[in-house]
Amino acid sequence: DVSDCPSLRLLPSIGKADTIKSLGIKNCGKLLFPMHQCYASLERFCIDVSILVSFPLELFPKLNHLDIHGCQNLHSFSFSNRGPLQHLLSLRSLKITKCSNFVSLSKEELHAPNLTRFCVYNCNYLKKLPDQMHTLFPSLQTLSIRCCPELESFPGGLPSSLNSLDIRSSDKLIVGSM
Repeated sequence: DVSDCPSLRLLPSIGKADTIKSLGIKNCGKLLFPMHQCYASLERFCIDVSILVSFPLELFPKLNHLDIHGCQNLHSFSFSNRGPLQHLLSLRSLKITKCSNFVSLSKEELHAPNLTRFCVYNCNYLKKLPDQMHTLFPSLQTLSIRCCPELESFPGGLPSSLNSLDIRSSDKLIVGSM
């Protein structure tokens, strides 16, 4: 874990970075996280870096828990042009919090068949969830959406595996779903 280093710009050299299984970065507002190498063993990643603009999911093939918090400049996930992403097979939990400029999760490539928990909180400009969530997230059990005032609907419906739905302070979504 690396935390409370507001002036840190680069991570210190990590000998065998490809063997790290868990990484947490918190309150390191100016950190330029190296998004040019594959993190082949990383299973759990919690990141709070305000200058992050996009998140290249293909660099994290074994990721099963992703928590993105306070990344004010993050607007989307990025994908390679190689077709559907097979690396999301291991993703089980996705949480996006306080990413006020995050606008969309509408990429069809965001297929995570083993995702069981999906939370989105305080994303002021999020307008769209993925189309056909029941197909993209067939194992989803928990969906929690809070303070996403621009989100309007669940395009294509919700997965039948869902057993917990929590919607708060997202008025357009509540009215649109009625």
